[in-house]
Amino acid sequence: VKGSGEGIGHQRLGRYLLDAKSRGDLKGTHRVRRGFGRDPGQLDGLIVVGGGSYLTELFQVAGGRNIFADSSQAYLKTSLESMLRRNPDVLIDMGEMSETTGVTDAQKRAVRELWGTRKILKAAQAGRVHAVASDIYVVPGPRMVDAAREFFALLHPEAAGRK
Repeated sequence: VKGSGEGIGHQRLGRYLLDAKSRGDLKGTHRVRRGFGRDPGQLDGLIVVGGGSYLTELFQVAGGRNIFADSSQAYLKTSLESMLRRNPDVLIDMGEMSETTGVTDAQKRAVRELWGTRKILKAAQAGRVHAVASDIYVVPGPRMVDAAREFFALLHPEAAGRK
């Protein structure tokens, strides 16, 4: 774990994860649902990251656990009911952000409000729904380091120096 943080040039991440693991804080916490697509303005047509995607590994480096990691597929269609049943602690949505440039804060807020209509979601209750739009999440390569850092900050804002 420490090596994972240091390997991406983020010693704070490595120390935080190592300490959290030794305290037992990483057992089942920060279960993440990472959305890769859905119908605009709706919670239908969900496409999620599965266990076969490099993004699942990045979640793990960042101290998260993909709630759809049990699928061997990289990306899979799922129902809202299935996602609600798995009930993530943190939800990262890129569903309407296929254009990664020019996305406004208002668009991101609308996505958070959309998921907020599902009060049963732990992520919505805790204000841990994040709408993201960046190439770092969709193109594997050298910028995966940046994606891991951002996942870490979304999952552990207190350790990353964010609220």
